Amino acid sequence: MSRWLARLGGLCARRAKTVLALWLTLLVAAGVAAASFYDGADAGYEIPDAEYERVMDQLGDGIEEFDGAAALVLLSTEDGEQFTAEQREGIADLTAELEELEEVRGAEDPFAQQQQVDQADDEVEEARAELTDSAEELEQGQQDLDQGRDELEEAQDDLDAEQQQLDQFAEQVGGQTPPVLEAQQELDEGQQALDEQREELDAQQEEIDAGWTQHQEGVDEVELAEREAQLSSQARTVSEDGTVAMMNVQLIEDAFTIESEQQQRVIDAVEQSLPAGVDADYSLELVQDVAGILGPGEVIGIGFAGLVLLITLGTVVAAGLPVALAILGVGISVAAIFALSAVVDLTETDPVLALMLGLSLGIDYTLLLLYRHRQNLLRGMAVADSVRLASGTAGSAIFFAGVTNVIALAALAVTGIPFLTVMGLAASLTVTIVVLAVLTLGPAAASLLGLRLLPRRLRPGSLTVEDVGSPLPTPEQNRLSQAERSRLSDDAQQRLMDRGWGRVVTRHPWAAILVPVLLVGALAVPAGDLRLGLPDGGSEPEGSTAHTVYDEVRETFGPGENGPLLALVTLPEGLGETAQRERGIELAEELTARDGVARAVPVASDDAGQMRLIQVVPEDGPEAIATADLVDRLLDDRTELAEDHGAESVGLTGQTVANIEVADRLQGSIPLYVGLVVLLCVVILLAIFRSLLAPVLAAAGYVLSLLGSLGTVVMVYQWGWLRDLFGVTEPGPVLAFLPILICGVLFGLAVDYQLFIMSGVREAYARGRSARVSILSGIAQGGPVVVACGIIMVSVFAGFVFADLAMIRPIGFGLAVGVLIEAFAVRATLIPAVTALLGDAAWYLPRWMDRLLPNVDVEGQALEQDFPGDDDTQVNPPPAPEYRDDAARASR
Repeated sequence: MSRWLARLGGLCARRAKTVLALWLTLLVAAGVAAASFYDGADAGYEIPDAEYERVMDQLGDGIEEFDGAAALVLLSTEDGEQFTAEQREGIADLTAELEELEEVRGAEDPFAQQQQVDQADDEVEEARAELTDSAEELEQGQQDLDQGRDELEEAQDDLDAEQQQLDQFAEQVGGQTPPVLEAQQELDEGQQALDEQREELDAQQEEIDAGWTQHQEGVDEVELAEREAQLSSQARTVSEDGTVAMMNVQLIEDAFTIESEQQQRVIDAVEQSLPAGVDADYSLELVQDVAGILGPGEVIGIGFAGLVLLITLGTVVAAGLPVALAILGVGISVAAIFALSAVVDLTETDPVLALMLGLSLGIDYTLLLLYRHRQNLLRGMAVADSVRLASGTAGSAIFFAGVTNVIALAALAVTGIPFLTVMGLAASLTVTIVVLAVLTLGPAAASLLGLRLLPRRLRPGSLTVEDVGSPLPTPEQNRLSQAERSRLSDDAQQRLMDRGWGRVVTRHPWAAILVPVLLVGALAVPAGDLRLGLPDGGSEPEGSTAHTVYDEVRETFGPGENGPLLALVTLPEGLGETAQRERGIELAEELTARDGVARAVPVASDDAGQMRLIQVVPEDGPEAIATADLVDRLLDDRTELAEDHGAESVGLTGQTVANIEVADRLQGSIPLYVGLVVLLCVVILLAIFRSLLAPVLAAAGYVLSLLGSLGTVVMVYQWGWLRDLFGVTEPGPVLAFLPILICGVLFGLAVDYQLFIMSGVREAYARGRSARVSILSGIAQGGPVVVACGIIMVSVFAGFVFADLAMIRPIGFGLAVGVLIEAFAVRATLIPAVTALLGDAAWYLPRWMDRLLPNVDVEGQALEQDFPGDDDTQVNPPPAPEYRDDAARASR
C-alpha cells in the first residue's frame, strides 16, 4: 500500500497543474449539478413499520383534513389589549385567504372555535329547555288524546245502548219497518263517525308516540352534546384575557417535506393580511430550514483552525493549504449530496454533517501529509522525493484512517433506519472525496509550492522564494546545510524526548492512567440518564419566532398544547351514528380520567363514522418524562382500550408520539452499532499493530471517550448545566440520533489518532528499541500532529455549537468534547501510559496469528529501499543514539 501511494503521490506531483485543473473542474461540475438537481432536504426522521406511521397513513386515508403537518400561527395584539371586533373580522378573513393557498389544507378561525366552546353549555341548556317544552307539549297532547278517547268510549257506549233499544223495538213491531230502518241508518252513521274519530285518535297517538321517540333521541343527543361540552370545556384557542389567539393551520405536506418556498408563501399570506395592530409568530413547522449551513460560528472555528495550522506549520501558505483543500473537498461533497437529493430523500442534517466532517477531516489529513513532507524537507530531501515519501508514509495512515471512517459511517445502515442510512452514506461520500483530494491534490499542491511550505528562516541560506522557479526543484537546490540538519533533526528530537509529554507519561504512568480515567469517568456518569427525543420549538434559540410560539402556548394554553397526541379509533361496521359517537365519547372520557392527561376531545370522524379521532392533550410538554411515560402506557393499553369500548382497534400518532417512538428505536439500536464498531476497531488495529492487547486498549479508550462525550451532552443539553453559556433554551431529551452519530464519528477519529501516535511506537519497538523508548519516539513523532489535529477538530466542531440550526448544536458540542477527550486524555496520555506499564507484553502476538494477518505497512517500511540514505533521510529515522536499546532486537 505505501509503495502504491508513493507512486500515486509522485505522479500527482509531476502532473500538479493537471491535477489541480481536474479538481477545480470537478468542483464546478458538482456545483452545476447541485443547482440543477437539488430537490430540497425533505426527508423526515421516520422509521418504517412504526406504530405512529401506520396510524398516520390510516388517518390520512380516512380523515383527509388531518393529513399533513399541523402548524400554529400565534396572534397577539400589539398594545396588549383585547382583540377588537374589526381585528376578529380581519382574522376570520385571513383564515379564508389561507385556505385558498395550495400549501394549506385548512385553517381555523380561533375566535369561531372559542365561541363554539364557550357557547356549548348554553346551547345544551337551550336544547334541554326545548326538550322540556316539547315534553310538556307531548304530555298535554297525550292528555287531550286520552280525554278524547274517553269521550269517544262514552259516545260508543251511548250508541251501543241506542242500538240495543232499536233492536228490541224492531222485535216488538215485527220487523224492519220504515221507522226502524230510518233509526238504524242514523245509528250506522253515528257508528261511522265514531270509527272515523277513533282512527283520527289513533293517528294522533302515533304522532305523539313518534314525538316521544324524537324527544328521547333529542335527550340522547343533548346528553352526548353535554358530555362533549364537558370534555372540551377546558380547551381554548383564545386566551382568557382575550389578547392571544392560536390559529391552527393544517398543511398539505408534513413538517419535513414542506419546502422553504412553501413555508414562505404561507408566512407572506399571513403578513400581508394581518389586521392592523396584530402581530404573528409561527411554529417550527413553518420556519425550520437548513438555508445557511455555514454561519458565523463555523467561520470562527475554521479561522481558529487556520491559526493552529499557522503555528504548527510556520507559514501562511502552509497553513492556508489544508483549509483551502478541505473547503474544496467539502464543496464538491456537499454539492454532490445536494444533487443526489433528486433521487435520495435527505434530511436537513445531512449536508451539515457532511460539512462538519469534511472540514475537520480534510484539515487534519492535509496537516498530517504536510507535516511529514515538512519533516522530510527539514532533513534535506528534495521536494519530489519528499512528496513521494510523505504520500507513502502519511498517505498510508490517511488512507486507512479514511477507510475506517467510511466503514464506520456506512455501518449506520445496520440500524435498519432509512434516514440514518442516508446520513451515514452521505457522510461516507464526503470522507471518500476528502481522502481522495488529500492523496492527490495534496501532493500536487506541495510540489507546486516547493520550499514556500517552509518558513524563511528554515530554508537553505543560499535560496530565496524567488529562486524556486519550478514545481520540482533539484535536490541540490532544496537540501539544507549540514548544520541546519543537525540542529533541526538531532537536537530537536532529543529535546522533544527529553522534555516532551512522552517523558511525563513514561515516568509517571500510574498518574497518567488514573487522572484521565477518573476525570473522563466522572464526565461519563450522566450518560446513564440519557434520554432521547427530537427537537421542537422549545429547543430553538430564545427570541426566535418558533420559541416565542412554544413559550407563549405553554404559558397561556398549557404545556401539553405544544405536543398533543392523536388517538384513532376504528369501530366495527353496522353501528348507528349515535352508537358510533357514544363509543368515541366513552373512550375520550376514559382517556381524560387517566393520569397525565389534561383532556381528551373527539375532534373528527370519517364520512361513515367508523373512524373517530380523539385529540389527547398531556398535562406536560412533549419533552417531559411524564409525557413519554404516558405515551408508553397508552401504547401498551391499545388492545385493552379497544376491547373495553367495542372497537376494532385503537392507534396512537402525532408528532410527539413519533418523536418518542423514533427515540426508543434508536436507543435500542445503539448497543448493536457500538458492538459492531468496537469489533471493527479491534480487527483493523490487530492487522495494523500486530498485537493482541493494543487493539483492546484502543477499543476500551474509544468506549471511554464515547461515554465521556455523551455524559457532557446530557449535563448541558438535558440537565441544563451551563445552559446560558451554550445557548440552551430548554433543557430536554438529547437529539435522538446524536449518540449513534457520535459513535460512528468518534470511532473513526479514535483510529486516526491511534494510528498517528501508536504506529510510531510500534515501528520503533519493531526496530529494536525498548518499550519505554518506543513510546518516547512515537509521541515525539506523532504527538505534535495529534495535538494540532485535536485542536483543529475541536475548533471546527465547536463552531457548530452556536449554529443557526438548533439540532446541530448538541452534535457539534458532543463531537468537540469527544475529540478533546480522544486526542489528549486517551490517545496522547492513557494509552501510552498503559502501554508503558505493559512493556513487551503490549506487543505480543501468537505466531500463527502473525502469519494469518495481512501486512498493511502503515509506516511505509517497504519504501526504505526506495529512499536509501543516512539516518536523517531514512523513512523512520531512529531517535538520538543515547536512547537506542543496547540489546537491540534485530530479529524484529
